[in-house]
Amino acid sequence: MAAASAAALHLPVSSVVLIVLVLGSAAMIPVVILAAVAAFVTVQLLPSGRRAPPAGQPFGLPATAHGNPSGPP
Repeated sequence: MAAASAAALHLPVSSVVLIVLVLGSAAMIPVVILAAVAAFVTVQLLPSGRRAPPAGQPFGLPATAHGNPSGPP
């Protein structure tokens, strides 16, 4: 749980605190911290994916000033 929330939200400390409070067990704190740090570092080191196209434009077509693909019809 801590790994998923740290990776998705980019808030590793808040994720660890939230999950430790939910679990309520002091024995699990080192495991939760390790999982959150590993997930956060992995997300930071991965290259970013492709951006989503503007609204109304099909995916895969180049973006232009008017939203129409360039080239002959």
